[in-house]
Amino acid sequence: MIVSRHLALADKLIKVGKCVDEWVYELFLTTLHADGFLAEDVLDLYHGRGAFEAVLADEDVENDTDRWCSYTECGQELWQVVCQWVWNVRLTVSYAMLGKELRDTRWSPSKALPPLFTPSQNLSETYGPWKWAKDVGRTPGRFRASDFPVQENGTLRCPAGASLWVNERRQENLYTQRAVYAASLNDCRGCLLREHCLTRGASGNRARRVSVVRRLLPMTPIS
Repeated sequence: MIVSRHLALADKLIKVGKCVDEWVYELFLTTLHADGFLAEDVLDLYHGRGAFEAVLADEDVENDTDRWCSYTECGQELWQVVCQWVWNVRLTVSYAMLGKELRDTRWSPSKALPPLFTPSQNLSETYGPWKWAKDVGRTPGRFRASDFPVQENGTLRCPAGASLWVNERRQENLYTQRAVYAASLNDCRGCLLREHCLTRGASGNRARRVSVVRRLLPMTPIS
């Protein structure tokens, strides 16, 4: 889910979005993978969609008769599919008769990202290497963060054999970044070593989480 905003023009009617004071807010919902598409990419794909929706209004008029041919739900759904298919065929034939090339949206493949955390690798030029976060007030017998080794795919492996995946990455302050790994709650509920992951008074309703942090390095003067 992406929320964007832009300044509203005083002499322009707002047809898309919600106007609050001098700002226009728009809500975007997408199923595109976050690793392959940034928020800017999604907004670029939907840029000018207000004008595009006006063009598609012709299709809505064409399909106004999709309810009179059947009195059952399955029949109405079938007719809706047939209407959409006929509309697409008409567009294809008309473009072929006019000698125009059909426009199509081509999706670029997702970019493969390296594992987020590798203890021996410095992932940034300005930040130091990732290090295990300290267990403040650690309960005796409880597993430390260092008890969860890194696997080849970038996840962590708990002493019971389950995997922990990156759940969150945030900027804690101007100098520190934190990445949080979380296990599956189903794995934790049936784990025989569960007691070694619980602190005093813990209810056990949450899966085990492990944090790593890295700190901003002092700037080196340019010689």
